[in-house]
Amino acid sequence: MPEQKPNAAPPPLRNILLAGSLWMIGLRWVLRLLGVANIAILARLLTPGDFGVVAMATAVVGFSRVFFELGVDYALIRKNDATAMHFNAAWTIRLIQSICLAYLLIFIAPYASTYYEDPR
Repeated sequence: MPEQKPNAAPPPLRNILLAGSLWMIGLRWVLRLLGVANIAILARLLTPGDFGVVAMATAVVGFSRVFFELGVDYALIRKNDATAMHFNAAWTIRLIQSICLAYLLIFIAPYASTYYEDPR
C-alpha cells in the first residue's frame, strides 16, 4: 500500500465502504465453503445414522447459542477508542458465555435425546 503524504486527503468513503463490503462478502463465502467441505467430509466418514446424530446435536447447539449471544464483538467494533481493558472484558464475557453454554448443553443433552428419540 503506498504511503500517504501528511496533507493528502483520505480516500473517499465510498471506496472504504466498497472495500469493507467486498472483504465481508469474501469472508462469508470462504466460511460457507469450509462448512460445505466439513459436511462432505463428515458424510463420507460417518454412517447415515451417526450423521443424523451430528445434525441433531448441531441443531441443539445452534439453538442454545442464540440465548447466550450478547453482541460483545459488535460493541467492540462500534467503539472507536477501545482499549486493552475493553478487549480483556470482552474476552472474559465470551469465556463466561462459553462456560455457561457448556453447562446448559450438559443439562439439556438428556432432554434432547428424549426429544429426538435417540439414546446415542
